[in-house]
Amino acid sequence: MQRPVGFKVFLPPLLLGGLSAALYATVSFAPAFLLPLQVAGAGKGFRVMLRASLVAAVSIAVLQLSLLAMVGSLGIATALAGISAPLALVAALLGMAHPRLARTPFVFRALAGGLLVSLAVLPAFMFVARDPGVRAMFVEATRGASTSLGIETLDPDELWASLSRVITAGFGAILFLFLFGSAWGGTRIGLRWRIASTVAKIKKDDSGAMPAATDTTQATDSPPEIVITRPIDLSAIANLGIDEPALPPALSGYRVPPVLVWPFLASWAGILASRFVPVQALSAVAWNAAISLSICYGFQGFAVAGALAGRIGMATVARVLGPVFVVLVFLGGTTGLVAASLMALLGTLETWIPFRPSHQGE
Repeated sequence: MQRPVGFKVFLPPLLLGGLSAALYATVSFAPAFLLPLQVAGAGKGFRVMLRASLVAAVSIAVLQLSLLAMVGSLGIATALAGISAPLALVAALLGMAHPRLARTPFVFRALAGGLLVSLAVLPAFMFVARDPGVRAMFVEATRGASTSLGIETLDPDELWASLSRVITAGFGAILFLFLFGSAWGGTRIGLRWRIASTVAKIKKDDSGAMPAATDTTQATDSPPEIVITRPIDLSAIANLGIDEPALPPALSGYRVPPVLVWPFLASWAGILASRFVPVQALSAVAWNAAISLSICYGFQGFAVAGALAGRIGMATVARVLGPVFVVLVFLGGTTGLVAASLMALLGTLETWIPFRPSHQGE
């Protein structure tokens, strides 16, 4: 029995949107909750991504509010804390992939998305930070933890103030990293899915082709060979027409627009200035901008390293060691920080030193 057309249209967004909400609900895998939405866009087009995003947003909102209601903590502050960040991230990822922004460099789209998410979440964060009920819950939890661990010198009020400063100085960069990494990783998975689906469809369409001549008098268990009568056009696979989302480029084509080097240097200068002029707003803006732009330039350094490895015949080794290097950056502690800094430096130097051909990039 053939399924109705509507079922085939809405099944991918329902599955991918539901997977996104499920990942967010696990907490442990919550940082990857945007990946299925980007996979939907890269694999099936912007309209499927839009539907999957709506499914994910509604599911996450219902789940978060239901959990708060179950524990008796549902209020304006807790509701904002529970749904503002995920919904803003979903909206920003969707905006970054809008087909009308295809000609805008990916770095500009990602930075704009991170900025808009930060501006949307910041009021909710400030409101939650000033809410007496939320602070009371934090103080009670801290005192309970300090008692169970035998730490009598832990001051909940001082810890709250320190935690607020740390989050303010880096929460925008963390949100940007979610967007940047999800857009990149989801695109790579989605494009592979698109190619595999298209090849499978071509083979299915050509399954009625005449099989190779066989001797029918001889029994055989092997199926007849299917002959594909037309070539597989990979260029057609890469384009969905007006539904083609604005995707990140391939790693070899990634390049930070040269104009961003000045805000990058200015942000680090702002961090230095905040050491002498202790203005919290200046420090927060400088740190978030510096970390976000460092991520952009670090990724460019990673692309440059891959290109340089290819020149000396080590492209295969670079592809194998690339994922290991990424794990080292995130889990390597001081070593990972040094490695990430070197990649950011290498990416920044490409602004003035042409490590790759000028045509190789956005």
